[in-house]
Amino acid sequence: MDWNNIEYFEEENFDDPLYPGSGKNIDPLIVLALDSLRRNTGWPIIIHTLLTTLPNGEIFSIGGAVDMYGEHGHKDDSYHLLENGCIAVDWHFKTDAPYRLQYRAVEKMGFAGIGVYISLWKWAGKLLPVGFHVDHRPKGRIQRWSCRKKGKYNYLL
Repeated sequence: MDWNNIEYFEEENFDDPLYPGSGKNIDPLIVLALDSLRRNTGWPIIIHTLLTTLPNGEIFSIGGAVDMYGEHGHKDDSYHLLENGCIAVDWHFKTDAPYRLQYRAVEKMGFAGIGVYISLWKWAGKLLPVGFHVDHRPKGRIQRWSCRKKGKYNYLL
């Protein structure tokens, strides 16, 4: 992938936080789609990848894009995993736009998998009104879901 053609993201935005440089494994089509979504909406997109040290010295990581070896709580069949193609990204918009309008913008992009996480994820110590999972799963496995409580998923299909 030629990162010079990507306007709003850099390879490291998609890194597994435990493996610097692993962003090179992200699927180019999902990066192009997110770059286009950012351009179309004008809303910044924050990819959920973070490595930080908690006050107790514990290292805390969120692998919201590439997950090299399943160390970020993803299931074995997760599209975040290297062995499954790294075709998924968790993220949120930096906007005050209503979450239904945000969802509509995401839906228009044609992602085969879209998860909507309402008031569940925290970022920078604040509860996010809405966050998204998007992926390029096979079209025959198209899925939409929402999650408002950890572990409680509502699937459309």
